[in-house]
This record gives sequence, C-alpha cells and structure tokens, in this order.
Amino acid sequence: MSGAKNLDIEHEDLKDAFNRAMTRLDHLGNFWGHDEAGRKFGGAEGGKGYLGAREEARKHVRNIVDSYSATASNLHLNDFTVRAADTAAAESAAMLARLDTEVKSPEIVVPSTRAELG
Repeated sequence: MSGAKNLDIEHEDLKDAFNRAMTRLDHLGNFWGHDEAGRKFGGAEGGKGYLGAREEARKHVRNIVDSYSATASNLHLNDFTVRAADTAAAESAAMLARLDTEVKSPEIVVPSTRAELG
C-alpha cells in the first residue's frame, strides 16, 4: 500500500511542478517578435514552431503526470482485491476445517469402502 501512497504524493508533486512550469512559460508571452524569423519561430506560418511544440510537450507531460495517478489508483484497487481474496480464502479455510471436524465426528458415519457403499 505504501507504493500507492508514494505515487499519490509524487503525482501531486509532479502536477504542481508541471503547473508552475507551464504558468511561467505562458507568462513569457510573445518573446520572439513579429518579424519573419519570429513568426516562423512562433509557428504562425504553418509550421509547428514554439507554440505547437509547447502544446505538444504540455500534452505529453500531462500524460506522464496522470499516469502516476492512474498507477496509484490501480495499486489501491489491487490492494483491495488482494485483501478481499485473503478474507475469502480464510473464510473458506475455516469452513473446510469445520466441515472436516463434522465429518470425523462419531455421530456421522461416512462409507469408505465399496462394500459399505453398496
């Protein structure tokens, strides 16, 4: 379970760092200017440029950040499933132990040979 909790914490740390970095980039504004070289750099003339690359990076980094959260959720779910399976196995073992005790009690005769069955 600690692995899932650690991923939850790391997800929050990454998300905060990512949001701060993107806010800083957004605040830079149009630093490349409006001349021909600036327009090409920014991506205004049909090229990807800085703006397109920034959005692509934003998308990919967000996917990485989100994967931490998804992995933590899956680990939490896995922990719940394993605990439920452990509980069910323990209950089954206890039921089998009671059944074994009942079958071996002197009041119940269980045929064990072919002659006794027949």
